[in-house]
Amino acid sequence: MPVLFIVSALYASAAVFAVRKLLAGLPLGLSLVSLAFLVAQALVVGVALTYRPPSESEYWLWHLDREWNIPATLASLQSAMVGFVALLIAWRAQALPAWHRLYFVGLGAVLLFVGFDEYAELHEFVAYSDSYYFVLGGVIAAATAAIAALAQPSIAIWHAWLLAGLATAAMGGLVLETNCSHPIVMTVTKCGQHHLIEEPLEFLGMWLALTALLNLFRRLLPGSHSWRILYILPIVWLLLAVGGLALLRHERYASGLHKADIMFESGLRLHGYRLQRTQQAVQLHLSPGAWDYSARNFADTIYFIVLVDQESGDVVLTLDAPAQAHRLHITPRLEPVFAQRMSLASPHRTPLPANRAYSVALSLWREQDDGSYAQDRIVASDRPLFNDWQVVLDEFVVESKSPPTAELSDGLANFEIGFVLEAAEAPDVARASESVPLTFIWRSDVDADSDEDHVQLLHLNLVGSDKWWAFDRQPLGRRLPTRLWYEGMVDSETWQVTLPEALPAGRYQVYTGLYRVLDKERIPASSAEGVKFRDHLVPLGEMTIAERAGSSQ
Repeated sequence: MPVLFIVSALYASAAVFAVRKLLAGLPLGLSLVSLAFLVAQALVVGVALTYRPPSESEYWLWHLDREWNIPATLASLQSAMVGFVALLIAWRAQALPAWHRLYFVGLGAVLLFVGFDEYAELHEFVAYSDSYYFVLGGVIAAATAAIAALAQPSIAIWHAWLLAGLATAAMGGLVLETNCSHPIVMTVTKCGQHHLIEEPLEFLGMWLALTALLNLFRRLLPGSHSWRILYILPIVWLLLAVGGLALLRHERYASGLHKADIMFESGLRLHGYRLQRTQQAVQLHLSPGAWDYSARNFADTIYFIVLVDQESGDVVLTLDAPAQAHRLHITPRLEPVFAQRMSLASPHRTPLPANRAYSVALSLWREQDDGSYAQDRIVASDRPLFNDWQVVLDEFVVESKSPPTAELSDGLANFEIGFVLEAAEAPDVARASESVPLTFIWRSDVDADSDEDHVQLLHLNLVGSDKWWAFDRQPLGRRLPTRLWYEGMVDSETWQVTLPEALPAGRYQVYTGLYRVLDKERIPASSAEGVKFRDHLVPLGEMTIAERAGSSQ
């Protein structure tokens, strides 16, 4: 039997029954409260079942099984309204026995929590949450049945309807949710589409509970007009509970994000990202926008992530992951943004080599009408690009956890930016045109500024003259640029320096130092005793350049 027919029959029956039975004795004000929720949910469910949205943002906006959208907001508000009415009865019906009023307090608190949980999704973070809900529902059902048994018939009947409403909501929210593969459920809808029946049952169940409580209010508090506060409470709930939680949720998710503004040709905009790494894996959190995404289906997008070794340019790890359209948060500008989470793990959890720089690059692939995939061109980006289709989101280094092999000294040279040249080794004698090995051991006492890079200089000065020869490169090569040095890092690099063929023989004073790439300014340095080096050049001793074999003076 088609789902639309079943849902239409349910709402038609509820409307007829409401007019003839449930609302017959209510004053107009209370009847309007009940009818407003019935009409609202009928419209929302009707749109959700019949509307075919052209974009993913509208698809999310009306989907019955998505969070933070129109159906979820109405469900949260209706559950909260049931809780409000129960608390209003407990507050105003002072003639009731204390245990009876305590029952309404408990019922109101539980239903306010249910409404809050529609947005907070606390059950997603609690193991066996369905079991807890079943137990809590059983306690409420037993207490409601006990009160109905002791109450007068005119009161007991509405407790019975309250119990029926809560049971109907539980049938949708718990029974169908946890038994979607049952043959009876499968005859109506597929397991993956069980929400098409589940959500309408929850809506109608809570509406029946609300109407029953409104009737209880009228009979327990005849002539009272305190129910008028119910017109204000939905606004309070939407502003404080729903709106406030939405902003808190966004702040919680966005607090660790690096802001970005990357626009793709299809209309998707990447607002931010977060990178979490271990020696075996890289966790990537993306924040792609939704309102400005006009493509036909968000699920047609594939995120392709590559991890690139900066020294060799080789791709170390790759991952392709379909877009996740079910995780969503709201920005302060009321813009829905999806949360995309991915993990690049090395094969067999093999640790990535430490003290190597890696780049994380992203590209998007979109499914075409013929079933093939094409790259989504980047039209604007505040992050560097590899090409028109690939953006470099971030870079990182896997920190070494191994202690240094030898006890560290006070340092051969201490640079004011927190870098220390521990030691340097160079041959005493070398020949022009030959390759000379020089080894440097570096330490970092600080986390480097990620926006600033440095180059190490090597200068040879012919003793007694003004003749200089220079050779510059990154201290640890492209393997680990200084912008990625971290506190506690200790590493060494052996340079192979080919001396110029025309370099005159003689004694040379060897110097080294650091300078900023941005402005070419040398970094001040001092000895272990605190004596500053002249011209910010660190003396490493002398090297003799011998005559080349076979040459004459």
